[in-house]
Amino acid sequence: MYVIGWKIGITGIRISLNIKKSINTYMSLQITLTEPKTIVKQPEITETFSEIIIDRIVDFPSEKKVFVFINNKRIELPQLSGDNYDSPNEWTNEDVVSAVKVHYGIA
Repeated sequence: MYVIGWKIGITGIRISLNIKKSINTYMSLQITLTEPKTIVKQPEITETFSEIIIDRIVDFPSEKKVFVFINNKRIELPQLSGDNYDSPNEWTNEDVVSAVKVHYGIA
């Protein structure tokens, strides 16, 4: 924090500069609970569906990633991305369907 003071007198103007440093100190605290506590960080959302419609398939060759869009949600397909990445000429619709089923745990 910087404080500048002005003093005007008969003999002229005197300016003084007082520099005060603000020091912020931080500390941590630990709370030991008498018994474990379970908290919900994100509420579980469940959906029931009988069919999956893939709206779009997007391939990023430079990043070696394949995404699908289902119900306006972008989902990366690890089975077709990264070390598993092949050019779009090498994977089929069945490969995409299989990767989507793995994502939803219905493979």
